[in-house]
Amino acid sequence: MDETSELERRLISEAPTLEINRDDNGRTVIRGYAAVYQSDSKNLGGFVERLSEGCFDDVLASNPDVFARFNHSDDMILGRTTAGTLRLFADERGLRYEIDPPRSAAGLVESLERGDIRNSSFAFRVKPQDEMWTRDAKGMQVRTINRIDSLHDVAVVANPAYSAAEAYVSKRALSMVTPADESPVEEAEEEFASEELALNDRAYDNIDFDPPAGVRAEAQQGLDWRSEYGRGGTEIGIARGRDLSNGTKISPNTARRMKAYFDRHEVDKRAEGYRQGEPGYPSNGRIAWALWSGDPGYSWSKKLVMQMNAEDARSLEPEADEVATVDMTRSIALSKAAGLNALLLANALHQSTGKR
Repeated sequence: MDETSELERRLISEAPTLEINRDDNGRTVIRGYAAVYQSDSKNLGGFVERLSEGCFDDVLASNPDVFARFNHSDDMILGRTTAGTLRLFADERGLRYEIDPPRSAAGLVESLERGDIRNSSFAFRVKPQDEMWTRDAKGMQVRTINRIDSLHDVAVVANPAYSAAEAYVSKRALSMVTPADESPVEEAEEEFASEELALNDRAYDNIDFDPPAGVRAEAQQGLDWRSEYGRGGTEIGIARGRDLSNGTKISPNTARRMKAYFDRHEVDKRAEGYRQGEPGYPSNGRIAWALWSGDPGYSWSKKLVMQMNAEDARSLEPEADEVATVDMTRSIALSKAAGLNALLLANALHQSTGKR
């Protein structure tokens, strides 16, 4: 499993054929679909997602240890593949499951039979090279998952909403999103954007955002490899490489996004085929790294972010006249306080003298 891949969850509202049956031995069996092929999700924060037919084949062939849970909670384990109480099947429709729930789940079974709960979900990981990014006819970004790397669990869930909190979309997936009304490498400020991007609208007039020669050359190398081998990187990475190789000035937001990309994917350098002379060189990760302008781009983006952070810090410093006003106000307040204290002390001494 790729440890750099983030755990994601998807919910199937009104899951098809979620039902309760009894087998030949009278045992309760929960049956349903955790995922459906070629069915677009709701908006996941600037993009929709669909699963390619067969995307679960490899992971199921590995006989994974997968749990069945209620609401993805460890407090309600319903079944497990290695115990034989959860069975998973990839058919022409999607990922189908059969669960033999424990007797302690009788209340949940009753809720399912009554139709109070009708939703299914699954948690998974996917590698960057196993997804593809395109746009639909309306300009919406579409993430197509061609292969699931690992399957964490399947779940019966009560909440029918498909909210951002329920979706658990990976940061890497969100980092690929671009708005339809901008160029392919201009990023959207989605509600899921990290706090690091909060100041991306600043002008930073004193910072040079034109790609230097080394950045342009590395991005062109990535494009050449992509053309030669037909693999590595996504549509967004290709667009990024094209703009950088052409010397297109980037935005402050893009500079931060580039650094965030490199921070996340530097671990890809450890994989075989990243270095020249290794089998499989250039690997998909090496090509993707180059499309984003590689080591020169990483150094450049770190420099830009450092410059922007310094500019942000300076912008938060109060002006000299503001400092003077604050100091004067404090001096007046201190003077008043000192005068009041003196008056109180004199009054106290006077009263003390009068009592003697």
